[in-house]
Amino acid sequence: KNSFYGVATSVGSAVVMLVSIPIFINYIGAEKYGVFALYMIVGNFNMLISAGFSSPIVKYVSEQGISDASSVDISVGLCILSFLSFLFIVLAVSFDNFIVVNLLNISEGIYESSSWLYNWLLLSNCFLLVGQAFKAVIDALQKNYLTSLHQFIYFLVYWGLILVGTVFGSDLNDIGFLIFISSLIWFLISLGTARYLYGPFFHFGSIKSCKKSLHKQLS
Repeated sequence: KNSFYGVATSVGSAVVMLVSIPIFINYIGAEKYGVFALYMIVGNFNMLISAGFSSPIVKYVSEQGISDASSVDISVGLCILSFLSFLFIVLAVSFDNFIVVNLLNISEGIYESSSWLYNWLLLSNCFLLVGQAFKAVIDALQKNYLTSLHQFIYFLVYWGLILVGTVFGSDLNDIGFLIFISSLIWFLISLGTARYLYGPFFHFGSIKSCKKSLHKQLS
């Protein structure tokens, strides 16, 4: 079941992208799409960071089951991802001009006219990063098909909002806001599902147990 949903999600997401991207380019033009694609690089870098810090939650919760020890691991892991998200957004905002103009090679004029696209994408990817903790909880409980379903819903909402926005004349800044909304929806769905399947998981226990969890997740 998990494998089927995983494959179906991959195929479905690919189809959605194949249909949506040409329509998107047709409405906003190749130049603006190029800017959009370059901005997305920054967000994707954020998601690469999350991979190594959400996997310990999957490992320890799957081994320990629903328990106080697992709740501590989830809470500590959530704090780690939240800290990384905060650090990422501080650095990305502090060095925004250098990242956009020097690294991405986007002109000052285009950057100034689409600065809110950059900001909305940063906020969006912070929600996606922190939400990896909830995704990890669901995966640890061997409900991977649900995370696959959530991912497909996210893709549908993501591209659906973008296409509706472009059809009604939204600029890149407005599209950034729509992407933020799609990320927030995914975040809330993942949080609600993890809470429903696992139960309350915000539990830090003693300082000793938090230090132990932090050490094993960072080792």
